[in-house]
Amino acid sequence: MVNHLAATHLNGRKTPASKKLLAITLVLTLLLSLLPAVALAAGAGYTPNGTMTQLAANPALGVSGTYWTIASGTEMQLLATYINAGSNNSAGVTFYQIADVDLSQISSWQPIGGMGNSITTMNYFKGYFDGSLGDGATYYEITGMSIQATTTSQNYMGWGLFGASSGTIANVTLGGGISLVAPTPNQDVGGVVGYSTGIIWNCHNSVSVTTGLGSSMVGGIAGAVENPGAGVDMIYVRYCSNTGTIIGGSRIGGIAGAVYGDNNHDAVVDNCFNKSEITCLNTSTKAYAGGLVGYCEGYISNSYAYNTILQTGLGGHYLAGAAGFLSGYDPQAAMSNTYALSFFDGNGDPDYDRWLFASVDDSSSMFISNSLWVDTYNWSGYPQTPEALTQPVPASGNPWGTWTSVGRFGSGASDYDSKTAAYVYDSSTAVWSAATALTVLNADSPGVAEGDQYRNTVTTVNDGYPYLTWEQAGNIPAAPVAPTIPPKPEVGIFLDGVNGNDSNTGRSPATAVKTFARAQDLLDPASSIYTIYITNTVTVSGTETWALGGPNLYKVTRSADAPTNAPLVVVASGGTLNLGGTALTPEIVIDGNDAILASASLFRIDTGGILNIRDGADIIDAVSDMGGAITVNGGTLNMSDGWIRFNQARYGGAVYIAGGTANISGGTISDNEVSRY
Repeated sequence: MVNHLAATHLNGRKTPASKKLLAITLVLTLLLSLLPAVALAAGAGYTPNGTMTQLAANPALGVSGTYWTIASGTEMQLLATYINAGSNNSAGVTFYQIADVDLSQISSWQPIGGMGNSITTMNYFKGYFDGSLGDGATYYEITGMSIQATTTSQNYMGWGLFGASSGTIANVTLGGGISLVAPTPNQDVGGVVGYSTGIIWNCHNSVSVTTGLGSSMVGGIAGAVENPGAGVDMIYVRYCSNTGTIIGGSRIGGIAGAVYGDNNHDAVVDNCFNKSEITCLNTSTKAYAGGLVGYCEGYISNSYAYNTILQTGLGGHYLAGAAGFLSGYDPQAAMSNTYALSFFDGNGDPDYDRWLFASVDDSSSMFISNSLWVDTYNWSGYPQTPEALTQPVPASGNPWGTWTSVGRFGSGASDYDSKTAAYVYDSSTAVWSAATALTVLNADSPGVAEGDQYRNTVTTVNDGYPYLTWEQAGNIPAAPVAPTIPPKPEVGIFLDGVNGNDSNTGRSPATAVKTFARAQDLLDPASSIYTIYITNTVTVSGTETWALGGPNLYKVTRSADAPTNAPLVVVASGGTLNLGGTALTPEIVIDGNDAILASASLFRIDTGGILNIRDGADIIDAVSDMGGAITVNGGTLNMSDGWIRFNQARYGGAVYIAGGTANISGGTISDNEVSRY
C-alpha cells in the first residue's frame, strides 16, 4: 500500500468505436449471481462479482456493470491476456486493484492492450481500472514492471503498463522500467499507457522509459493521448506526475509525448507536474520535446515542469521547458497557469530551443495566459547554459501566440532570481510589468477557486518555487472529474449579415463587416488572420462565389456568438451561391464548430434560391435538428464536387429536403450521422 501524497514523488488519427453489448442471457445472469463476493474495506461503495482469476477462467462473465478485483502480479497478467485476446469485453467493466502488485517475476511485461501495427489494429482496454479501493483513501502500488522488447516485436506500437486504452485509468502508482532500444522504430510509449483516447486520472509514474532514435510519441505518463472525435467531448490527463527518466527520438514529453485534440481544446493536460531528465536522440530540426508535452494540439493548464533537464547536445530542435510545439492552427493549442524551470544540459540552440514553448506555427491565434518560466541562463543558482536561450515576445510579423500575463520569474528587467516575483508581458498593451508569481499562476485558473491552485508555503517543496495545492493537501477526488476549460478564443474577421457594416474593421463581433467579399479582403496571413467568423445570418440574394484565395488554412466558421435558432447562410429567392470553384480556384471550408443549432442548418435554400457545391468546398461539423449541413426549403441544391461530412441531425444528418430539388452528380457525402444530439 502506498501513502497517497508520497506516491506523487516516486522516482491526425482515429480509433475504432467501442463495441456495445447487445444482450445478456438469463444463464449469464444466473452465473453472475453465483459468484462469491470478495470482502473489501468499508466505504469502497461496490460489491465485486469476483476476482480476475475467476473472470479469466470464464471470460463470458465480463459484461458491462460488473466489478473484478486484482490482488497480484499474476492477476495483472491475466488482465493483459484477457484484453489482448481481442474477443473479450471490457466496456463498462471495472477492475479494482486491492493490494500492492509486484511484476518483477514477469521477465518482460506484455502491455494491457496495444502492441499493434496501427491504432486500428491494436486491442483496446475499454473499461475502468482503479489502482485503489475506490474510496479515495486506500491506494496501492505496482512495482517491478519491466518491458524488454525484442527486435522482431519493435514493429508494434502501444507500450506501457497499458498499451492502448479508450477507457479510464485511475489512481495508479507505477515503478519499473521500459527498454525499447532495438533499431526498428516504435511509437506510442508511456509509463502508464502507450496510446490513450480515454481518461487518465491521478496516475504517478517513476518508470524509466528508454527508446531508440527512430521512436516517436514517448512520455512519462502517456506516449500519446488523442481525442478521436465522433461525439467524444473531452479526454484528459489530470492530477498526474512523472519522475521517471525519458529517452526518445521525437515528440517526447514528461507527461505526454503528444496531445492531439479534435476541436476546441478537447484534449487536456491539467494539474500535472514533471520532475525528470529528458533526452532527445533525434537530430532533425523538428524533434519536439517538452518538460510537459512534446507536441501539443490540445490544452495545457495548471501544470509545471521543475528541474527538467533537456539533453540537446545531439542536434534535435524545438525543445522547451513546457512544450516543444503548440499548434497555432486547427486544432489549436493553448496554455494557461503553467510554469517551467528547466536546465538545458548540452548545446541548447538559441534559434530553436526556448524556456517555455518552442514553436507556435508563427500564429497569433494560439493563446497563452498566466504562465511563467525561469531563465536559468541568468540565474545564479545553476551553471550557465552553453547558449543564451530566449523566449520571443509576440510582435508584428513575428507572431508567437497571443499573451496575457506571460513572462518569467524575477522582479524586473534585470532581476532573475526571485521565486515569488514575476515580470510579465501582455500582447494587448505590448508592455512588461511587475507582478506576484502566485497571483499570475492562480489568476483565472480554469475550474478552481482563484488563488488556490498553486502554493509556496512549504518551502522545502521545489526549493520555494510554487507547487500544486493537491501535492500537499491530497484533495484529489476519488473518481475522475473533467476540467473546466474556457472556449477557444476567436481570432479572425467577423461577419454579421444583419447588423454588420463594411466600413468596420471586422476584428471583433462589435465591429463586424456585412458582406463576405469585404470579410475576405480583410484576411491577413501576415498577422495570422485566416478565419471568417459568421456571427449572424448572411443572406445571399444575388450571385456570389465564395472561394478563398491564399493558403488552405483559410476557412469560414460559425462564431460562438451566433444565434442557435437561425441558419448561418440563407440563399434567398433569386440568389445563387457558388461554393468553391474549379481545380484552379482555392478551396473553402464552412465549419459549423460543433454548435447545436436547435432548428436551423448551416445553409437554408429558399424557394428560387440555388446553392452550387463545387470543387474544393467542404461543409463540416454542423449539428442541427433537421439537416445538419443543408436544408433545401423549396430551392435547388446542385453538388458536382466537394464534401459534406461530419455533420449530425435528427433528420437528415447531411441534407434535409423539405421541398425543392437536390441534384447530386459528384463529390462526397460521408461520415454524417442521424441521431438525437
